Amino acid sequence: MAYSVDLRQRVVDCINQEKETQQATVKRWVKRTCLIPKKPGATTATSIDRNQLLAIQKANPSAYLDELALLLGSKKSTISYNLIKLGISRKKKHALPRTK
Repeated sequence: MAYSVDLRQRVVDCINQEKETQQATVKRWVKRTCLIPKKPGATTATSIDRNQLLAIQKANPSAYLDELALLLGSKKSTISYNLIKLGISRKKKHALPRTK
């Protein structure tokens, strides 16, 4: 949860007037020109072409996330996120049937 812009502005004004020791968060606020907090969120998860991922996954249906990531030059988490968005399950079939 982010602190309000009003609180941030009051802290920055106080620090600029008194020049006292500052904590790390307050130091960042003083350096910034705009005190509005940035919205959190991933930005790299969509950095791959989903059509290319889909084509590679169809050509290699039993490939692991590591292998797909290596082929696309990406991270496993990015591949996993995009496969979920494409509606593709990553459950593997067993090579041998289970014995009863």
